[in-house]
Amino acid sequence: MGILGIVVPVDFSVPGYAYRRPLNEPSRTGDRLLLARRLGDAPLDVVVRQYGRSLSTPRERQRFEHEVAGLKALADVPHVLPLLDAGFDGADRPYVVTEFCVTGSLQDHLLAVGRLTPTEVRRVGVKLAGALVDVHRREIFHRNLSPSTVLIDGAGEPSLTDFGLVALSLSVDGFYELERRPFVAPEAYLPELMTAPAVYSPIPLNDLSVGPSDGSSPP
Repeated sequence: MGILGIVVPVDFSVPGYAYRRPLNEPSRTGDRLLLARRLGDAPLDVVVRQYGRSLSTPRERQRFEHEVAGLKALADVPHVLPLLDAGFDGADRPYVVTEFCVTGSLQDHLLAVGRLTPTEVRRVGVKLAGALVDVHRREIFHRNLSPSTVLIDGAGEPSLTDFGLVALSLSVDGFYELERRPFVAPEAYLPELMTAPAVYSPIPLNDLSVGPSDGSSPP
């Protein structure tokens, strides 16, 4: 057992990275966040999101690689956490790699520190809205915006992360997985996923000022 009773994975086989510790409990689909160390000439602590589902068909793998390419192209967008790497581990499970933000998310801030002031909410809101405008212009949509998907980077700035992937939002039988809403790029559209893009919602900002909408109470 690892910290907080989390089972330490013994099958970490992501090339170029050394496993350090888990960052969360595996989801019901087997997805997990792992702290790892990038090896080589420029070592760096990173977060590896390892997905529980293998992509076995060429179509699935091609869709994943296409979506990853779209997300990597957002590296120049301010307040979007860059995707550093992606691929398949030794068990053919897809993974993505991002910067490790030691400060955590806005949700972590709400629970540990408390609500933001109106001035702070406006500052965060303007930056996130600008990021979403840039992302939407490239016809990529987040669709899962919440305080938990906004991380605080090393400069103390908010950064969008956790863009869902359509290739991993379909069950083995091809039915849409409703646990989370996907990132959608036009190249990855499937007929059953042709819905209007989500627009920027005030709900996450409301959470920052009056508390989470899930019933939990920040200090």
